[in-house]
Amino acid sequence: MDVEVESAALVQANRDINDGKARIQRQREIIYELSSDGHDTQAALRLLMTLEDTLGAMIEHRTLIMARIAQRKNGAGG
Repeated sequence: MDVEVESAALVQANRDINDGKARIQRQREIIYELSSDGHDTQAALRLLMTLEDTLGAMIEHRTLIMARIAQRKNGAGG
């Protein structure tokens, strides 16, 4: 891939990460609301952990994209 394609992938990765962070925040709010109302939060907490794991994978993917961009800008990639 060339730098332009990688740059577009980076923009999308950043968008996905921001969306993921928003979903995590909303899930935390839901857990708080459930807990405040005396509801079981186990399933909601499992979902939160999954969302956090997914965010971690997204961040790793973004790191790989940034490394590929740097390689191509330095002429090392192809």
